[in-house]
Amino acid sequence: MKKFLIGLILFFNLGLFFNAHASINGEGNLQLTYNQVEYFMKYIKGKKGNPTVFLVAEDGSYAIYWSCPKGQECSTGNVKSWVKDCTNRANVECKVFARKRHIKWKNDINPGKGKISKISSKLTMDELLLKLTELGFYANSTTAKTSTKKVVKKITTKGDLDGFMNALEKAKNAGLTIDADTTAKQFGYNNFEEFFAHYKSKFEIGDVTVDEAKEMLLGTDNTINIVESQENLDKLHKLIINDKYFRKRTSYFKKKHKDKLKLLVVYMNYEKEMSKITKDPNLDKIGRFDFRFRWGPSIEDMKGFAYLDCEASRKKYKLSGGECIIVESRIGDDFTNLLKPRLKSKKIKKTEKKIEIAEKQKKIEINQTELDNEPPIIVISEFITVKDPNFEISGKVTDKGTNVIYVKADDQDIPIENGSFKIKKYSPIDTEIKITAIDEWGNKSSKLIKIKIEKEATDVAEKLEPLNPSIMNVQVNDNKVALIIGIENYADIVKASYAKADAQYFGEYSSKALGIKSNNIKVLVDEEATFIKINKILKKWLKSKIIKGKTELVIFYAGHGLASKDGKELYLLPQDGDADLLSISSISRTALFNEIKDLKPKSVTIFLDACYTGSSRDNEILLADARPVKIVADEEQDVPNNFTIFSASKNSQISSGLKKAKHGIFSYFLMKGLEGNADTNKDNKITNGELLSYLDLNVSQKAAELGREQNPSLSGDPNKVLISY
Repeated sequence: MKKFLIGLILFFNLGLFFNAHASINGEGNLQLTYNQVEYFMKYIKGKKGNPTVFLVAEDGSYAIYWSCPKGQECSTGNVKSWVKDCTNRANVECKVFARKRHIKWKNDINPGKGKISKISSKLTMDELLLKLTELGFYANSTTAKTSTKKVVKKITTKGDLDGFMNALEKAKNAGLTIDADTTAKQFGYNNFEEFFAHYKSKFEIGDVTVDEAKEMLLGTDNTINIVESQENLDKLHKLIINDKYFRKRTSYFKKKHKDKLKLLVVYMNYEKEMSKITKDPNLDKIGRFDFRFRWGPSIEDMKGFAYLDCEASRKKYKLSGGECIIVESRIGDDFTNLLKPRLKSKKIKKTEKKIEIAEKQKKIEINQTELDNEPPIIVISEFITVKDPNFEISGKVTDKGTNVIYVKADDQDIPIENGSFKIKKYSPIDTEIKITAIDEWGNKSSKLIKIKIEKEATDVAEKLEPLNPSIMNVQVNDNKVALIIGIENYADIVKASYAKADAQYFGEYSSKALGIKSNNIKVLVDEEATFIKINKILKKWLKSKIIKGKTELVIFYAGHGLASKDGKELYLLPQDGDADLLSISSISRTALFNEIKDLKPKSVTIFLDACYTGSSRDNEILLADARPVKIVADEEQDVPNNFTIFSASKNSQISSGLKKAKHGIFSYFLMKGLEGNADTNKDNKITNGELLSYLDLNVSQKAAELGREQNPSLSGDPNKVLISY
């Protein structure tokens, strides 16, 4: 018989499996890093497409995955070519770690197939780390693995599991509502999630999520006068019988049992579910429940055994907060609803009920630790509006148990004086700051502060030196024009991380560092940068702005690029571009250059933070069935003499994103260079050659830290002065 637990339910998920090939699937000892587990988490969640295959280098130094765009059917026949591509990138033999959501890499713990190898998309990061630890693919401070034998240390925790479960049972008997996190702290856990991880280490409960478990522990709403009418009993019966998880996992309705007299019993919080139905007659879903059924000659003969089955399951899984209830008898499609009123009168005035609850609370004995378990309290508004991109916000932090408190803003340590703190930051667009307060006992609280900037907008680089165009003071040049395009969120392909912020920030630098008037700057981001809208700007706005032989044009593009199938033409993809129909849906570099050339500007400087390899900044492929293309187009071919082109990478390289700065690597260091960092000889002038040297040094170094190669390139005169300041 299949099982359901109330809140903590055993899920039997069925998945699709591929045939394993020894030459492709990994085998032996493998340890993933925390960053690789985060990357694997993105793959499992499938937000950018259905998971197809996840590859890892045999020495664990490199990982990459392919996903299939949602709504499309993708062939898995290209796995061998993907493995080969991964091997070329990593310079180490790559193997299949997972196909879809099944881990195929075999070791002495993981067989590479079956339920144990399945990874649920509902897992949290902590739960995924625990799962990979149990399978021998990850080791941290609480779980160690010296070999791939099935020997994993138990979770070390100060929590009292039995005490917590007994407290829940006492609270249920007293009719009290439980706060899951507070109760968990009273029994030595930092929060409910830590208790839940402890529970899962003791009992096999499948892919039950933390939120589902927490919902089970919430008590009945005591302000509701529960109505146990036949109509509500019939409603509860219908919700149980039609529950999708029950229907999916039970053999109760199978043909082999159809003509037998059956008796269904469930373990559930009857009072809570009836309270919900009373409150909302249109309720369409109830909480999770465990179930059993018996078949036999008569209801009376089966009833006692059904209750025993239910009680045995309750004890096995330490279930609490519910009761065993006979739901119905059934032969074929004919059934009898056996649900009956079970509660005493609930018509108690709210004021009387509060007194009754208060009295019952006194009888609940929950042993609390004398240690300080209360986190600090952060006192600051969650929504703040400022007038200047250079802004300062202030707040206070208090803690009843200690005066020793530490505050962080994102990852930066913030000094505290007499419980007060100040945070300084620069951002030309709306931004967010996560403030975290930690006391000396490790209790932690966080608050997300949303900052509204009443002028311009973008994200800020936090962990590296922040971008700050306001430090530049370049004389305004009426003859300069800038067209800036940044596409992060594409309609049909994977995102180009941080490209929107790159463009918005470069708009600020165009004004502050390049001396361009605001009405001569056009910024297009995401949906503003479709194929039609870009062409409108090129043919109307840009044409109206350029004076022949006089205008100095600056173009900046951050987003995806792609090469034609023969590798002879390079394209920039607009927001609605189709990677399969490049010639009619994307911007040809050659056509773009010719169109600008025909306008006859005095000079053209182009910055391209894009690559043409078919991979995104996060190393995801733009198409699930994309094949590596040998790019034969020459970046310097047919480039007019008055053009200067800075490219983020060479044709065969990936243009990467810089997570710590929340910008593309090329864009970040381009703008830092324009702040004066690229002025090698400190003559208050930056030449093309100086900027290229600065970019090549810093971009290549950061790319190497990601295990990649990226070398910016220049087409044009290296001695030409780009800016004077």
